[in-house]
Amino acid sequence: MATVQYTGVGKVWPDGTRALRGLDLDIADGEFLVLVGASGCGKSTALRILAGLEKASEGELRIGGRVVGHLSPQARNIAMVFQSYALYPHMSVRDNLRFPLQMRKLSRSEVDKLVADTARMLDLEPLLERRPAQLSGGQRQRVAMGRALVRQPACFLMDEPLSNLDAKLRVQMRAEITTLQRRTGVTTVYVTHDQVEAMTMGQRVAVMQGGRLRQCAAPEELYHQPADIYVAGFIGSPAMNLFQAPTQADENGTAYLRIGEQRLRLPAHLKADGPGNWGLRPEHIVPPSQVPADQRLRLVPDEVEALGHERIAYLTMPLTALDAEASISQGQPVAMPGQARWSARLPGDFPIQRGETVELGIRNDRIFRFAADGSRLGTS
Repeated sequence: MATVQYTGVGKVWPDGTRALRGLDLDIADGEFLVLVGASGCGKSTALRILAGLEKASEGELRIGGRVVGHLSPQARNIAMVFQSYALYPHMSVRDNLRFPLQMRKLSRSEVDKLVADTARMLDLEPLLERRPAQLSGGQRQRVAMGRALVRQPACFLMDEPLSNLDAKLRVQMRAEITTLQRRTGVTTVYVTHDQVEAMTMGQRVAVMQGGRLRQCAAPEELYHQPADIYVAGFIGSPAMNLFQAPTQADENGTAYLRIGEQRLRLPAHLKADGPGNWGLRPEHIVPPSQVPADQRLRLVPDEVEALGHERIAYLTMPLTALDAEASISQGQPVAMPGQARWSARLPGDFPIQRGETVELGIRNDRIFRFAADGSRLGTS
């Protein structure tokens, strides 16, 4: 087990493309940290530099306090699990587990004990004599993890290991991996593009975009206190509703958001100061009984998805839209012509139908406001 420290780590490819930009990140001993972001954000590059499969163009990398930039992958005492299982097809599960230990010239008794302990930990004992072709996807993934863990590494690296599994098995394997990490206490760095995986597995989650680290925090903090519009729009499913809306004040000085011909009251500490960039999560659009009358809007859903335990309604709003994808990719609010499209997450028994006007409540204490540079100004 060991700490990991990235200090100003950057990576420039031979064609001049910059894949990583001044990454500063400290990972504690025994921590489960997830790197998450869209394709091309630099997360896999950061992992491969840690593994020694790529060399950093700048900056310093330490494992357990020791600078490792000059060391080969074999000398770093790390173990890696890839998206493909990379098992030897001609070997049994037992021999796949034994192979990395034999390469280290351990005695037969030491090898047998480590293999037995790892097989017991991962519930592989009934499978030891089978070959990979005789295993299910989840079983193969456990063997790949076992082959990494049997080496007792200082750091365990995982590069999108669940992407080849079906949805049900991914949920099961998420739980197994997190339980295993807590049991072993091995420092683990896990790369994924799936924010649900990131939020459910990581003790901390590092959100990356364009080679930069946007925010690294506990999942709850990322969700409730995103640093900027990129993190706010990336974390959460369905995604946050992003929009521009003007403010106005009534004769008493109370501030409102103008939503077409309707008004939505803002909390007392906010003043009417012209147009702003705003964000509202779908789950903070609620049944009207949960909020006062001046926090309700009459809306007409375009589509309604009934999912049993909840309903997702899609609503066209008379607001200036913020292009979510462009805002996320550029890290700042990007307006686009046309109306904003909102999604609302409502209880499964809430009466709402496509094309029928319905009254919905807005949790104004959960509205986010973003500055012109995309940084979060705070919840309202």
